[in-house]
Amino acid sequence: MRVYRSQATIVTGGLYSRLTEYLPYWAARAEFLTKIGANDEARHSYEIAIGLERDAAVRRFLERRQSALMP
Repeated sequence: MRVYRSQATIVTGGLYSRLTEYLPYWAARAEFLTKIGANDEARHSYEIAIGLERDAAVRRFLERRQSALMP
């Protein structure tokens, strides 16, 4: 499957302001951005997801995913 940056912008852009406080949006966005090689943007999305999560185990999972990104 090929994913193009323009598609990522359409799918993950700031279209829905209510999603900015919804952790699954940020985690899914980070995964999608990782798949298209936008690691800096993915890292930022993980950072937001980590900040929104209250469960320590989920935070650790997200932190591991974030730290696995290539520089």
